[in-house]
Amino acid sequence: MQATARPALRPPGYVAFTDAKAFLVAPSSVADHVVHDISGTGRELAMDSVRVVIDSPDHLSRIGLAHLLEIETGGKVEVLGPGDPARAHVLLYATHRFDPASATRLRRKAVELGVPVVLVVDDLDEGDLLTTVQCRVVAVVLRSAITTDLLTDYVVCAAAGGAAMPADMLGNLLTQVRELRDELIAQRGMNGLGLSQRELDVLRLLADGHDTREIGEKLAYSERTIKNVLSTVLNRLGLRNRTHAVASAIRSGLL
Repeated sequence: MQATARPALRPPGYVAFTDAKAFLVAPSSVADHVVHDISGTGRELAMDSVRVVIDSPDHLSRIGLAHLLEIETGGKVEVLGPGDPARAHVLLYATHRFDPASATRLRRKAVELGVPVVLVVDDLDEGDLLTTVQCRVVAVVLRSAITTDLLTDYVVCAAAGGAAMPADMLGNLLTQVRELRDELIAQRGMNGLGLSQRELDVLRLLADGHDTREIGEKLAYSERTIKNVLSTVLNRLGLRNRTHAVASAIRSGLL
């Protein structure tokens, strides 16, 4: 059955590129920012306006951001009062420095509301990027770059399941995620395919042409143990046979 098409809620000034699984939204007017769908669904919102709750340790920041979003956007964004946070689509959190106190406050508020967070901050250290992700932050706006249009675009994008941040910040975040992944893999004695050292040794000998009996003799295991190791690898990685397992390891650069 063909789905009924409906208009997408996307930030104005952004160009959408779609494929079968997700959409990538890249800004056409702000060249140094990257915006993309992180929901995996390419979901759209059917609403007249995005409802935002604003939180900040600084009272003046709350007033200023509320004015920007509610007065200057012509009703596209509705700023909720402190007594009505449950209706929010997005939490807009503003702070001058993202220090431990700010992180604690934001984490508590994000858990309470359960909505994506747009962070407005003077500057953000590379070491704090992963912490912001843990606080449900999906978009970062630097105060020095803030405009009504940019802030509105980011809030709408966050409500639609997207993510947005300066390109250099996104690059640093991806690097940290890769490093964390590699560190966890190394701690578990694994590699890109999640193979233990014993499993890798078995595949390496299998690739050299040895049968299960010979592999068992070389590694000081019974032939039954070697067969169990191979069976475990095949089932866990969804491989068809031993040849397929060896080929996958070669393609991953492990052999």
